[in-house]
Amino acid sequence: RVLQMAVLVADAAAGVSRQLDAPLGREGVHSLDEPDGADGHHVLRGDAAALVFLRKVHHQPQIVGDELIPGGGVAVGHPGQKGFFLLRGQGRRQTWPAVQIMCAACPAQSGPEALQKIYKSLKHRYIPPTVLSFPQKRRRFRQMCRTAAVDFLQQRQCLMADFVSGICCVFVGAVLLIHQPVFFAVGFDFLAAAKQTYWQILPIGPTGYGDSPYQSFSAFAGNPYFIDFRLLAADGLLTEAELPAPQPVGPVDYGALYQQRPVVLHKAADRLLASPTPAYEAFCEAQSGWLEDYALFMAVKAEQGQAGLSDWPDDLRTREPAALAAAKERLAAEVDYYKAVQFFFYTQWNALKTYANSHGIQLVGDIPIYVSPDSSDLWTHPELFQTDGAVHLTSVAGCPPDAFAADGQLWGNPLYDWPRHEAEDFRWWKQRIKHATSIYDVVRIDHFRGFESYYSIPAGNKTAAGGHWEKGPDRAFIDAIHKALGEGGIIAEDLGYLTPEVKAMLAASGYPGMKIMQFAFDSREPGNYLPYTYPRNSVVYTGTHDNVTTEGWRSNASAEDVAYACRYLRCTPETLTEGMICACLASVSDTAIIPLADWLHLGSEARINTPSTQGANWRWRLTQPLPAALAGHIAALTTLYERVPEKR
Repeated sequence: RVLQMAVLVADAAAGVSRQLDAPLGREGVHSLDEPDGADGHHVLRGDAAALVFLRKVHHQPQIVGDELIPGGGVAVGHPGQKGFFLLRGQGRRQTWPAVQIMCAACPAQSGPEALQKIYKSLKHRYIPPTVLSFPQKRRRFRQMCRTAAVDFLQQRQCLMADFVSGICCVFVGAVLLIHQPVFFAVGFDFLAAAKQTYWQILPIGPTGYGDSPYQSFSAFAGNPYFIDFRLLAADGLLTEAELPAPQPVGPVDYGALYQQRPVVLHKAADRLLASPTPAYEAFCEAQSGWLEDYALFMAVKAEQGQAGLSDWPDDLRTREPAALAAAKERLAAEVDYYKAVQFFFYTQWNALKTYANSHGIQLVGDIPIYVSPDSSDLWTHPELFQTDGAVHLTSVAGCPPDAFAADGQLWGNPLYDWPRHEAEDFRWWKQRIKHATSIYDVVRIDHFRGFESYYSIPAGNKTAAGGHWEKGPDRAFIDAIHKALGEGGIIAEDLGYLTPEVKAMLAASGYPGMKIMQFAFDSREPGNYLPYTYPRNSVVYTGTHDNVTTEGWRSNASAEDVAYACRYLRCTPETLTEGMICACLASVSDTAIIPLADWLHLGSEARINTPSTQGANWRWRLTQPLPAALAGHIAALTTLYERVPEKR
């Protein structure tokens, strides 16, 4: 006889169980001798604070309107691993599994009305039991288990903040599958084992010009390249046959991503939009401040053959009302597609952040100070930038010439109309930073010195050599952000040319600045970055994404600079990377962040970006599992230099 499907619950939801009428601990189970719910439905109460809906399905799976199908003859055994309960039902050999699993955080109220309400909101997530009952389907089932609770609890907004430390436990046939959700586990479990606190990443916006994350189509949107198709398949939005073959391990192939991603994502979006979920509708409403404009921008851009904003027809570029209305009507389906893609991204991103936080890891995000010239931000709010009134830039951003770049750095980003921003009490910036602090735990603001003064280059210049400095909003901006969002949770990237005014603004902000250990020994660097100069309120790095790895620095720096570094750090050239890492950890800086490539002692091949160059940037990625021994080594050094948080 077929043992019926069992239970999907989250062990980590104990905090939610306070909302139950009669919450019970791991060692007990609410009596199920008599049905608790409507029409013979059984409700399991326990630490998981979940509702388990049982459906008796004879001969083949079916959905009967909005009615709950009574399930009878259910017995409950002893609690399984980590507090899960196995439910066994009766069925014949030719009967499909009799249980449809629905899991949600319990509401404060209970009773038939609550059961009906939650069931109706989740019923479209029906998992066809025909594909789950046989051994050859176990792999797909495990995939579904890994993401089912994130789908049920996060997409359905069921308030399970620390869900992902739970386990999915399901009985299928004679095989007991106990599978911990590990879709984000590898990296964060490694960091936790290494006794780390922060994981810093580059901007996560959709990449545009040159594949740079600092040239994004939106200051608010997420990059569809990061969406995991396997999770969409687990949600029933893609079939196994629609999953593309894995890309070869190696540098990122942006061309392949550009060609492949939209084809697959359209299929998933079509299925979602055929029956929009409450979670999708709630997402669109919550993100209405930017989502609709971004989706329309991307739809128009696609219609224009991916042309840049500056090359669009005048009426579309300047958002003339008639042209805008016609575009919304003409491109309605594509607008919905781009909105759905953002829903996919942020559903998965929020799950990732939840998992990281549950392991004691905080995410350090990065927001570029400037937006892209080909962005929905410029298109939607041209009045906030230095334009000619027809959405053509008059001046662009960059950096002046220095020892690292003889012609300076010509970024080409729009410059802000700071008087206009100040007149609006920096409303757009408040919205931007509020969004960033909602998806990250800590936010690094790139080119922070640009708020005090910024380098302005006439639009059309071929290099940055002809630019000049202009005054920025300075402390008026800092005061506005403090008033709106508080004074913590931000790292100020204060590298480059720092005047006394910039240093005074940073001190007034209270934000930690950045220190780069490589700069301490680079004769081209005019500033003093030796460790003894660091204040406590700072974040020290061996290098950043704009630096070569420390092994690469050792190979490419002058012999004099390498010798000086070795004398200062009391190491040999062969141990210089370890010496710089230890110098960072031993410094008085409150926070030390070491790039992964330096922990792995990788050479110049692992460099992420070389400023003022194009073609080979932003492509490096990890190609092999992190060795367990490395976690132990990092943990040992973190302990030695007393950087392990007390809570651990």
